[in-house]
Amino acid sequence: MSWTKSGRNIARWFIDLSPDDVVAYAAVTAPRLRGRGLRASFLPFMVQEELRRGARDIYCDVSKFNPAAMRNNQKQGWHYLAEVRARKTLFGRKLFDLPTSRAN
Repeated sequence: MSWTKSGRNIARWFIDLSPDDVVAYAAVTAPRLRGRGLRASFLPFMVQEELRRGARDIYCDVSKFNPAAMRNNQKQGWHYLAEVRARKTLFGRKLFDLPTSRAN
């Protein structure tokens, strides 16, 4: 199972994506496994793998009702971009990018 999609495979997202951008999505920890640092271990691994594959920018979205994931993103250097209302749902999302992933 993949938790990422490249910009070339996403027709519409919350912001314009280039073909070499990557979006991390659906990286949700099961309630019984929360508090064990799984997300903190997984995200750096995912970033390194996507950079190895040629990702230019890496983005993720997080439920606005998940403050633990938002704190974890920010601790790992992800920058908050915006809050958006997800299409087809009432729930908003917080968008983050990882500026250090940009290839210069």
